[in-house]
Amino acid sequence: LVQGYARAIYIDGKRTIASIIPEYVEPVKQYAAANYTLFQIDNALAQGYITQQEYSDTLAYVPATTA
Repeated sequence: LVQGYARAIYIDGKRTIASIIPEYVEPVKQYAAANYTLFQIDNALAQGYITQQEYSDTLAYVPATTA
């Protein structure tokens, strides 16, 4: 369900984070952070698929890059 919810929210915009089972909210944000590009996450915010708070929460899960 996590992968499906993440796609429906961040990529397709057919669901909202508020509409999914509460236990899946953080795993969905984690999945998006680990599997989607920053461009895709930025686009989800720009399109109104996620709120500013959900965007910030998602980015907090993005793995740090090593130089």
